[in-house]
Amino acid sequence: MWDDELDERAIAALRKLQQPNAVRPDPPPLRIHHLMVCAAVAAVELSLLRFRLSWSPQSRAIFGGGVFGFTQVLNAIGLTLFGFSYYWWRKGYAAFTQPGQMLLLQYAASLLLNLLYMAFAFTMRPIAGSVRSPSSITWLPAIMGIGSLLFSVLLPVVFYGWCAWKIADTRPWRLLFVLCAVTAVLTSPLSMVLMQFVTNVGPNNIQTVIAVPYLVRGTMLMTAGALAVVTDLMDQRKRSWTHWTALFLWLFGQIGTLLVGVYYMFVWRMV
Repeated sequence: MWDDELDERAIAALRKLQQPNAVRPDPPPLRIHHLMVCAAVAAVELSLLRFRLSWSPQSRAIFGGGVFGFTQVLNAIGLTLFGFSYYWWRKGYAAFTQPGQMLLLQYAASLLLNLLYMAFAFTMRPIAGSVRSPSSITWLPAIMGIGSLLFSVLLPVVFYGWCAWKIADTRPWRLLFVLCAVTAVLTSPLSMVLMQFVTNVGPNNIQTVIAVPYLVRGTMLMTAGALAVVTDLMDQRKRSWTHWTALFLWLFGQIGTLLVGVYYMFVWRMV
């Protein structure tokens, strides 16, 4: 009878260790093949950027190309780290348990949106050039509106709200995720279209409606991110290197957001 009780305790302990919430080891250290993969991903990202700039002559300016190139390189690093983190998570490492690590998911979402944009642009190009284009694309505004509502508003709010509730382990991190949700809505295409009607802007100052949300977003998120860094360092919280890498990469991304705002404010013009 005593042996049966010991066996039951041993089995219970093993089941507890096998639970999904069991403590996982930190991801493995950075190695040279990670950097090589990152270089390849950056080359692909810059090629995709070149395709996108070919559709927007205004973005071919030196400043615009530099800004968007800077953001694409950051996206390539984040996307590479996300790919390896997903692989490590499947292998049993703690790859998506800390707040900074969850920020990597936005790079995968950004790549998906870029691919959808290019597929949509490639599909609409022959339609827009046909003589029947006015009657063929009457459904275009509805598709763009639904896509903007889904990908730029609903999904970010749900994701960042879930992170604030489940992933954030301090008040600064909870504030950061809440601000990410708010600013994602602020800079969504749907919000910018609505702001044009509310502010009653004209063609000469429409760039203000686009630039100001990016400037506000970059300022707010950089401040909240810096607060999260300071509190983590002061409290000496145990964080993995992927958490810190993702966090500082994300902070550099907010510099890119500010530069995008500057670009739309002073360089970009409606044609």
